[in-house]
Amino acid sequence: MAPIVEARCLDCHSPGGKAESTPLSEYAQIFAIRTTVLTRVYGCKMPPEGAPELTDDERATLLGWLVCGAKNN
Repeated sequence: MAPIVEARCLDCHSPGGKAESTPLSEYAQIFAIRTTVLTRVYGCKMPPEGAPELTDDERATLLGWLVCGAKNN
């Protein structure tokens, strides 16, 4: 998951980003809000309008990971 999160999420979800109040740079941060992340990715709310879209493969991989418990692997 790290490559997808790094490439698609950290521009906003890290210090200085638009969503710095919801950091996603560490596994524990993502795991703590995994249901919210799942809901927003599934509902096509993330990435937000104006940001590069996830590819179909990236979205499927991220959703599969989140649905299956977001294991740290």
